[in-house]
Amino acid sequence: MGFPSNVFVVCTHGSYFVPEELQSNLTDDMVADDYRLLKNFSDFGTAHLMPDEVPDGQRLICWFSRAIGDPNRARNAEDIFREKDFCGNKVWKEKILMKEKFLRGYYDKYHDAIQKMLPGGKALLVDIHDTGNWMLTRNREEDEERKPRFPDVCLSDLHGKSCSAGVVRDIAEVFMGAGFEVRMNDPYAGGFVTQHYRRGLYQTLQIEFGRHLYMDERHQKVYEERAEVLRKLLAEALTAIQI
Repeated sequence: MGFPSNVFVVCTHGSYFVPEELQSNLTDDMVADDYRLLKNFSDFGTAHLMPDEVPDGQRLICWFSRAIGDPNRARNAEDIFREKDFCGNKVWKEKILMKEKFLRGYYDKYHDAIQKMLPGGKALLVDIHDTGNWMLTRNREEDEERKPRFPDVCLSDLHGKSCSAGVVRDIAEVFMGAGFEVRMNDPYAGGFVTQHYRRGLYQTLQIEFGRHLYMDERHQKVYEERAEVLRKLLAEALTAIQI
């Protein structure tokens, strides 16, 4: 069975890249220890979860850090540029100037690429994310474990508004059958991509994986063999569904 021609997969936070002109404005904490905190501020590991089975014209991995304009936020959102990461660590030495320049050069181009990728008929757009169980700080000794812990898999469909119950059920069954804990819309119901592209014949689904499944979170290191397990399960789930 080939991969469905109307299923599209994106990794909206799949990179921690910051352009050279902004590198010097990153705080020392963001740069230290091989960009440990900057990586943690992204979902860069999700690029390792993109199934090989997804054809080139049906996949898209965001190529820049959310720090220069979060593509999973509305363009006019107050937090599209963040001064601190989710753990309270300062990202920039000074506030970013010329924000519109970076939005046009990165944010807009990413969403243009999604628009060009999607067809005119029925389609499912899947947005892959991940969440860590550790709140990282500038000093690794002060890292704190998240409580409560994030589930293995969170499927987010805007509480039943963005994706058919059958599609969600079929995907959930694949991961539950492999022994993973799956929750619906808990703790996330879906971000901007899930909301924005849910229209007409398009269905959308956000899948959030626990980083503990395939990463050493405190060192921001991907375990490739564990990532391969998730890739294969995701390919199995998406290949079998009918839109």
